[in-house]
Amino acid sequence: MKKIIYSMIAMLSLSLGFTACSSDDDDDMNSNVIISPEKVVEGTYEGTFTRIQTNSATAAPESAAGTMIFIPSDTTSNVALMKVLCETQNLNASVPVNVTYSKNDIIFFNQSSTNKMKYVTGGTDSHGNITFTFEISLRSGRSTKPYRYTFEGEMTGKATQ
Repeated sequence: MKKIIYSMIAMLSLSLGFTACSSDDDDDMNSNVIISPEKVVEGTYEGTFTRIQTNSATAAPESAAGTMIFIPSDTTSNVALMKVLCETQNLNASVPVNVTYSKNDIIFFNQSSTNKMKYVTGGTDSHGNITFTFEISLRSGRSTKPYRYTFEGEMTGKATQ
């Protein structure tokens, strides 16, 4: 009886020795790679800036073509430098923003009132479209006027510093 039990254990051990993982497991390793959101949004976006003066009840919205550039931080994850450029509306500013995933989209924000661009909020979708708003005060002659800006655009290429 012992010989039968020992031989069954030996056959079971031998049969388990011939099992192995499939050879196509390596292909699935790359499908779950998570890319930092600041690297995903890196690029140049072309679109339209619309601004309205916030301290005027009669101010009309003004629109102009402009550019927005995202440059990922080299030292901090989930942070990118956001540059806005619009010659027509006197815009040439940059601010660091926090960047994070929100379902299939990416959102970014900087809620610091000490930056030149105040209360930056916005996001991108999976098609490369971007929308965001911010507030900024611009000097006009002897006075400073507060404006609320909205940008809508799409990615046109990788960022150039």
